[in-house]
Amino acid sequence: MKKLLLTLTFALIATQLFAQNDITNTLGATGKFYIKSGSTEQNLVTVDEATGNVGIGTATPVNRFEVSGSTFNRITASVTADVQSGFQIIRTADANDVNWEMYTPAGSTNLRIAKKLPADGASTDILTFQDNGNVGIGTTSPNAKLDVRGGNVSTDFRITRDPVAAPNTYTYITAPGNDPGAAFIGVSDNTYGSTIVQTMTAQGRVGIGTTTPYSKLEVQDKIIAGDETSTNGSTIIEGHYSQSSNDVVNTLGSMFGSGAWLMGYCMRPKSGSSGYISSADNATFERSGMELSNRFFKLHYAPTQSTTVGNDITGLTTPFYVDLENAKVGINTTSPSYRLYVNGTSGGTNAWTNDSDKRLKKDVNLIENGLDKVMKLRPITFYWKQSEFPKRNYDDRNHVGFIAQEVEVVVPQVVSTADDEMKTKSIAYSDLVPVLTKAIQEQQKLIEELRDRISNLENK
Repeated sequence: MKKLLLTLTFALIATQLFAQNDITNTLGATGKFYIKSGSTEQNLVTVDEATGNVGIGTATPVNRFEVSGSTFNRITASVTADVQSGFQIIRTADANDVNWEMYTPAGSTNLRIAKKLPADGASTDILTFQDNGNVGIGTTSPNAKLDVRGGNVSTDFRITRDPVAAPNTYTYITAPGNDPGAAFIGVSDNTYGSTIVQTMTAQGRVGIGTTTPYSKLEVQDKIIAGDETSTNGSTIIEGHYSQSSNDVVNTLGSMFGSGAWLMGYCMRPKSGSSGYISSADNATFERSGMELSNRFFKLHYAPTQSTTVGNDITGLTTPFYVDLENAKVGINTTSPSYRLYVNGTSGGTNAWTNDSDKRLKKDVNLIENGLDKVMKLRPITFYWKQSEFPKRNYDDRNHVGFIAQEVEVVVPQVVSTADDEMKTKSIAYSDLVPVLTKAIQEQQKLIEELRDRISNLENK
């Protein structure tokens, strides 16, 4: 009965308001009340008695209040005084339900969304839109395009890709309650749970794998860095000598092809398939670098030169080389033939010593025919073939010595054959000392025998 009286009252008011403007009202047989335009028979307002739904521009509203039309639809709330205005969504099914309000505060052009607790009527602003485009969550005065503030909460900002298929998979940013100046960036999924990936502190420190970094960058796990292109070397760390300059001094990276590490001063791994070491600075510097792989260790050097960044360094030498695989060391050569090979002249303040302890030796025998062996040797003077073997750094002096192939026939113990391509032969000249000593002893014995014979002849 009350619904019928409400309907009749609404119809009477509408008739008085709209009759002079060719607007009619109708109480339909289906329990609906219409306000129509008389000329077009278009339904302007519909009230469905059965559902309580109200429609503007539709005869079949499916919601409590529905606006429909072929042009831009909007609802305008206009006030003439500078007072708070807006609308509320009030839930009456449960006295403890949270009600919502969207409003513009008095004296402000901002829009806010707030929640209100029915029990005490307290209102809490949740979301604020400022007229300058800033959005605030947990604050009514955002200072950035998105300003999120809150207390000690587990997650302040979350990005979820598919909340239906993967409800617990998301990326989040949070500020820990025990350190307001810090920020955590983390991920969460059903397999690994929640993991903090990166930490930024108020002191300007960054931690990866740790929430308490003690340096500008602290990583508590391995770092993998490189170029996805298989023909490129990779520079991982660069050190600049001036904050206002792009000039690079120190670099750390991996080499093309071999995958070796290069730690260089004004040199870096070559970016490209040609060459393997390039300039790390376009100023004039002497350059040096340390290269390390699973098979060798190298120290590189290049004299002062002006080289464009990325170009091959000219005049690069390797003064020190260690063959880790074969346990050989080369000085001024990258192909040592022996455990220690010096490509050039070497020296020192003390003599080179060799083990000679009796307890270390067996099958000890005297050298025989020392003088005969010495007489078969052919002492010579010679010059090295510098032009034919430039990498051996031979000097242009006149030298004395022997031919290794000739000595090998007489005293094979002092001649060695290298495992290089030439099968180069060399002489251990110090090992000739015992042979020469034996020759002197034999010669001295002959001298003494001859002296005795002469003495006997003179006494007759």
